[in-house]
Amino acid sequence: MNFPADIINVVIEDLRKNKYELPAFNQLSRLVKHARFMVNNKIFKDIYHQLKPHQIEMLDALLEIKPDYNRTGYNVLKQLPKKPTISNFRELIKHLFRN
Repeated sequence: MNFPADIINVVIEDLRKNKYELPAFNQLSRLVKHARFMVNNKIFKDIYHQLKPHQIEMLDALLEIKPDYNRTGYNVLKQLPKKPTISNFRELIKHLFRN
């Protein structure tokens, strides 16, 4: 559960169940955003500290724009799949084994 609206709904339900007075929505929203930031930040740091130097270099390289190509490796990575035709499948295989 990572969407603020979903978290707010769970918090409101829990507050109601325990018969607490509901805070102003703005205050609840700020608290949820802060808690979400803290949890996500910890997850990102934990993952980052487990990466080896060559893995960090590979991730950094995904953000570099190639001189002969207008896009980053990340743009290519997140590209949606094409129709499942044999020529598109061959193109995908070439792309995956290019590196």
